[in-house]
Amino acid sequence: MSFYDKDMARLVIESMGAMGGSASKEVILQIMSTATDTDIVELSSGVNTVINFLLAKGVLREENGMYSVADKPDPEIVKDLMAEASQEEFDSSD
Repeated sequence: MSFYDKDMARLVIESMGAMGGSASKEVILQIMSTATDTDIVELSSGVNTVINFLLAKGVLREENGMYSVADKPDPEIVKDLMAEASQEEFDSSD
């Protein structure tokens, strides 16, 4: 994942936390739009990609259109997502 993707993944996870643990994709997009001052349409593709990645890695789960953090996500993946970016990752995000 690139620095930007990690940042977006963190925002997706944090937006679910802000909603009490689960949220629809629309709510996630609204929260992220407000947090980043970016139009929902601009965020949609990136958020879909991140959600699909997190679902595939077992970090998120989906039930009836509601997304939440999995009960026992892989701690290494979560650690990587939440780690501060290295200088190399930061430099390559320009």
